[in-house]
Amino acid sequence: HEGEHEAIVEQELFDKVQVQLDAQARRHRAAPKRRVARSPLTGKLFDANGEPMTPSFSRGSKGQHYRYYVSASLQQGGKPNSNITQRVPSSEIESLVNRLVKRLTKSVQPYKHIQAIHLQNRHIWLDLDACVADSCASRIEGEETILFCNTKSIRIQIPIILPLRGGKTLIIESQNRKPRLDKALIGALRKAHRKVRTERGFPVIHASSTSSYDRKIQRLAFLSPDIQSDIMNGLQPPSLNLQKLMALAIPLDWNAQAQMLGWAEKKPSCSGEENSLIAAN
Repeated sequence: HEGEHEAIVEQELFDKVQVQLDAQARRHRAAPKRRVARSPLTGKLFDANGEPMTPSFSRGSKGQHYRYYVSASLQQGGKPNSNITQRVPSSEIESLVNRLVKRLTKSVQPYKHIQAIHLQNRHIWLDLDACVADSCASRIEGEETILFCNTKSIRIQIPIILPLRGGKTLIIESQNRKPRLDKALIGALRKAHRKVRTERGFPVIHASSTSSYDRKIQRLAFLSPDIQSDIMNGLQPPSLNLQKLMALAIPLDWNAQAQMLGWAEKKPSCSGEENSLIAAN
């Protein structure tokens, strides 16, 4: 029944409010579609424990918006796991996946063929539709490997470098790394060799420095020859710098050093000749 009481607000104001409420309702209904379009890996990205990684947003002090994919348990307030990647910048992982799938499939709609992406600390698994298997097999590069292929999907393992919890390193394809000469790191390595003596091809310290800083520098002379050679050529992991190296308790075992510092494990293949060359350079 039509109301018979006098209106509380003017009809013009009432109509304006109704238009605004209607617009808000339409935005609310459209929001899920926009979120999927803005975060195309939603429902397809998983961490090393198999947990789904969902979109997350934060705002900087100057109003900037930052997008991430975050593991479900972390998003729900669980304790961080420092051994796996649980948060990645959206733009970096989306750009990487887009570039990889385009190269492997030659498709103009790369996300269409993605079934799942599993993040590991040193590689990712790309699960793609079986219909692109032949294309992928002919276009894999370097250390990329096909783990399995069946009538439903193909899984490709791709070496990359990911930031762990709290890391600020961008996601980088390890086979495409370009040399990055770190002057501070190279200078410290040369200084380390000036503070030790070489006997029978190996660095030896007869007296420890009184300075704690110099003692930390001296340890660099005992890095494996492979690691020292890579540092001199700018091939160290992107996340490694002098500050991080000085803060670590570096083991003497060369394979343990490689594992701790982010190098692929290498068998000892040389000795003091590289150390002498580094000291001379």
